[in-house]
Amino acid sequence: MSSGDRADRPVDDKLRNYRILLKKVDERCRAIKRDYRQHIACRKGCAECCGHFSIFPVEAVALAEALRNLRPEQIEHIREKARNTTQESPCPLLEKRLCLLYGIRPIICRTHGLPILLSRRSNGCGFLSIELQRCGFDPWECGH
Repeated sequence: MSSGDRADRPVDDKLRNYRILLKKVDERCRAIKRDYRQHIACRKGCAECCGHFSIFPVEAVALAEALRNLRPEQIEHIREKARNTTQESPCPLLEKRLCLLYGIRPIICRTHGLPILLSRRSNGCGFLSIELQRCGFDPWECGH
C-alpha cells in the first residue's frame, strides 16, 4: 500500500487501532473502578479536573470526526467556546459539567482521577503509568 493509498482511506478505517486501544483502556478502567470504588471521588458531573490537557494527534482526529456528527448549532457552540477559552477555562467540551463528546474522550480524560499507580518514592500523591497498571492503593499516601 502506498502512502497515497493510506491517505485515501476513510477516517473510520484509520481510527480502528485507536478504538481498539480505547476498548482496552475502558476495560482496565472498569476493573480499577470496581476494585477501588471507595477511593475514587469522581462521579458523573464531576468536572474538577477537566481542564486543558495535551492529547495525541489520533485523539484530535477522533474528536474532530465525532464533532462532525453533531448538529451544526452544537458544532458552532463548541467552536465558539474553544475560540474564547484560556488556560484557566474548563475544557470547551464541557456543558453543564458533562462532556459533550464523552464516548470519544481522550485517554487522559478516561483515566484521570483513577488510582492507577502510586509510588512510595514520590513526594506527592504519586504518578500515573501509561501501562495503566493496577496497584495496591493506600489512601493515606494522598492525605485522604
